[in-house]
Amino acid sequence: MPASRFGKKFETWKNGNLKCIKNGKKFKGRKCTRKINRKFRLMEADLYNLQPTIGEINQQRQNFKMSIIPGEKRNFGKCDFEVQNKFVEPSPNIRGDIARTYFYMADTYSNYIKLTKSELSLFLMWNEADPIDEWECKKSKLIENSQKNLNKFIVQGCKSSH
Repeated sequence: MPASRFGKKFETWKNGNLKCIKNGKKFKGRKCTRKINRKFRLMEADLYNLQPTIGEINQQRQNFKMSIIPGEKRNFGKCDFEVQNKFVEPSPNIRGDIARTYFYMADTYSNYIKLTKSELSLFLMWNEADPIDEWECKKSKLIENSQKNLNKFIVQGCKSSH
């Protein structure tokens, strides 16, 4: 989930703060919010939300919403990832992972993140179509050990299938 999705809920993202001045210039957005707000730093660094990805793809993804994009225009060779009209469509083999990430973030940080009805519908479909796999369980366990909290949207599936 892009940091802007929850960052915009913080006053410092929109308006900055008196402590957000560098070389006499005021700044706001992500840098100011990171500097001022501990809750934002925790959300931004939440390991359940961080996913390894190719830099160019992450740059193309920007803060666009997830969707299904008709057709299969491939701008990244064999990598199944499309961007069109400010929407992105990830590869089918990671859609469930993304859905469970969004479920977790919306549940854990409910004061800052609300899923739309269309997102909820899409993510429920992706969750079913791309079930939890062994790697997701292993990664979740490593994060749990480090971060000391659970992603309940993964743990239950790991107990029943792995």
